[in-house]
Amino acid sequence: MAIELLRRYPDDAHIVAAALLVIVDPNVLDELARFAESKDADVRQSLAVAYGKLGAFRDAPAVAHLMCDRVWWVRYRAGQALLKLKGMTNERLEGIRAQLGDVYARDMLEHVRAEAAAG
Repeated sequence: MAIELLRRYPDDAHIVAAALLVIVDPNVLDELARFAESKDADVRQSLAVAYGKLGAFRDAPAVAHLMCDRVWWVRYRAGQALLKLKGMTNERLEGIRAQLGDVYARDMLEHVRAEAAAG
């Protein structure tokens, strides 16, 4: 089970990045939040994908944190995840956008919104 691998090998970036992609239990998202501070961009990117699959609006602050990452791909996956969070609305997205202090995060949010609108 993926969560057991994460618990057993939390410092192995390759295992963590892969395991995050196959997590299926939204109840473990709080436990996974610590990986947002990983030194490995693949881990942070995989965490963003996990939030997109399993997260809800209550996870928006954690995803917004990833939107401010220095790595483009992490910001991109976090932006996609933000749109997919259960309970997310356009009004809520606007509120999050207004609070993003990072210009790159705001740009990325606009980018993924435009992508989603284009279908």
